[in-house]
Amino acid sequence: NPLGWNGKVAEAYAGLLKELWSGQYTSVVPRNFKTTIGEFQPRFSGYQQQDSSELLSFLLDGLHEDLNLVHKKPATQSVESNGRPDKVVAEEAWQTHLLRNQSIIVDQFQGQLKSRVECPNCTRVSITFDPFMFLSVPMPMVKDRVQKVTFISDDGQGVPVVYGAIVPKLGVVSDLKASVAALAGVASPDHIVLADVFGSRMYRVLSGKSPVAQIRDTDDIFAYELGTIDVSKYAVPNKRKTCQTAEDAVDADADAKMQEHKEREAKQAADAADADDDAEPGVSDGYVKVDVEEGEIVDADDDGDDDDDDEEMAGEGGEAAADSSDDDLDGYGPMALVSTSSAYSRKAYQAPNGAYAVQLVMQSARPNPRHNPHDRYSRAVYVDKIGLPLALVLPPKAIGRHVRELVHEKVKPWLQGELRETLTVEEASSVYDIVVLDMAGRSCDRCPMSQYCDGCVLGEDEDDKVVFRAKKPCAFGVRFHDPEQEYDHERAKEAEEHESVAENERVLKSQVKSEIDVQDCIRAFTQEEKLSEEDAWYCRQCKDHVQATKKFDLYKLPDVFICHLKRFAYTKVSREKIGTYVEFPLEGLDLAPFCVNADETGDAVYDCFAISNHFGGLGGGHYTAYAKNFLNNKWYNLDDSHVSEVDESRVKTSAAYVLFYVRRNRRNRKYRISPEEAAKILEQRRQAEQAAAAKKE
Repeated sequence: NPLGWNGKVAEAYAGLLKELWSGQYTSVVPRNFKTTIGEFQPRFSGYQQQDSSELLSFLLDGLHEDLNLVHKKPATQSVESNGRPDKVVAEEAWQTHLLRNQSIIVDQFQGQLKSRVECPNCTRVSITFDPFMFLSVPMPMVKDRVQKVTFISDDGQGVPVVYGAIVPKLGVVSDLKASVAALAGVASPDHIVLADVFGSRMYRVLSGKSPVAQIRDTDDIFAYELGTIDVSKYAVPNKRKTCQTAEDAVDADADAKMQEHKEREAKQAADAADADDDAEPGVSDGYVKVDVEEGEIVDADDDGDDDDDDEEMAGEGGEAAADSSDDDLDGYGPMALVSTSSAYSRKAYQAPNGAYAVQLVMQSARPNPRHNPHDRYSRAVYVDKIGLPLALVLPPKAIGRHVRELVHEKVKPWLQGELRETLTVEEASSVYDIVVLDMAGRSCDRCPMSQYCDGCVLGEDEDDKVVFRAKKPCAFGVRFHDPEQEYDHERAKEAEEHESVAENERVLKSQVKSEIDVQDCIRAFTQEEKLSEEDAWYCRQCKDHVQATKKFDLYKLPDVFICHLKRFAYTKVSREKIGTYVEFPLEGLDLAPFCVNADETGDAVYDCFAISNHFGGLGGGHYTAYAKNFLNNKWYNLDDSHVSEVDESRVKTSAAYVLFYVRRNRRNRKYRISPEEAAKILEQRRQAEQAAAAKKE
């Protein structure tokens, strides 16, 4: 067939078969065969180890195309049920398939799968029947994991609580947030931010679409409940607006322009929300995702006057100057921590009212006895990070006084003894200083040589100056004067373990099977599952990609059934080989329980005739095979150039990777041949070859 590999793959494979069955060699080196397939598929051209299932897939496809009797393939369309009986639709789909594909490979190896997909929104059901060459079945391992997460409430009351959240191993962080929210009784997962805490600071913030597999067992994951703030209470009026004259304030044209400006901003925010294809699952309508580049955020409320904002002052009545049109959002704003560190998410979620969350790092300071005041790089104090970092919610622009109030409200529950009850924000400077840090919480955000400064102290002269701006975000630190007497270290250490940890670990442990059967693998393949967001299905009725439910069933069974055990598991952040032993029958594999076609279930018993094995791990390994010679019904071990007879009881191992079965009563009788007939053909071939050799001599 000119549409295939010009017959070269079929010829090379035929030559290999002749050598194998000639009876002249104890082993055969398939040089010509390897060269040929490497010519058409470059990944097989080198000497690196290749996956046997991938080689098998290429070989069967190549043989099919080379031997395909259809040289001019007509255009066809996919066949859907549209409410018709399965038998009618399946037959139509198979005949449509045969219009383009007719070969010995189709006759012997191809079967038919029934695929049922249901939309979760409109409940539309799509049923199709598709051909398959072999089944790649999953290992029915435990699909979930228990992730310990330390939860810190917004009000800071009580000790931190460690929850055992069940989350899919292949799930994403938004799944983990939903599980933690349910355990902790938080109204919405959007009110939680997850962070990996290391060295008493938030080392990285976990974004909603990040895979859970990136979280290691040794990571300390914290869940911070993000509270609500009334942004209008902390509003900073624009200096240019406060200087407007009375005439300007009542001027109708000015009012119209202002209204037009507000409507334009609202439209831009809505457009940004609609255009956000990467929005975190579960984010409420009206939230706008804002990209952070080099520590800057595009502030939807910013008027572009960047230089004036640093010296803005809050005048009389300034607290009431903000537009409170977003009160219906309950003042809620922060969706995730913003950061300039590469270990953090580079994006922040901002509500229309513009609140943000940054981390608040606890510090202790001790004098440096060797400090040289004349050396600009000499530190006056040594600063250590202590305790647990907290999540601080701030308005988009905050003056020093407002930062002090919000920091004190957040820190007060973590103070010792009477300080927790009696310390006021006005007296707080006698216990701790507030320092300005970069978003990673590591060093100063103000000093040009930040690596030599652990944070500049927020001065009292900055009470009426803007010290936090969402366009150039920063974190803050609380530097205690006497941390042993002021900060409650014990409370930070004594996390209370919730009953969900032991209970969920027990549940998952009970799901672990001591032994897996190949029928368990096929059953896992035919189970209904919900599609991931990456594999979303397009619903023609909803006109959108949705996470539909999908189910496979066997419908038409092939004469030769090949079962590939998916021992190699790959995710975005991890790879592993599953070395669990899988029990499989050498005789009498019954596929009837998995077939929904009554015409096939009466003749669905298969016997094994070959096994492809993989020994080793991901970094390297070795392939061997066990094969049954149908002439003498004996099993042989095929290991490179070494071939030896092996007892039937030893061919089932934990290295089994691809299983080859043949139907006990094959349907395509034109390909059936008895051992006696095969032996007779081989003997005739040997005699012919011997005669040809003698004639040449």
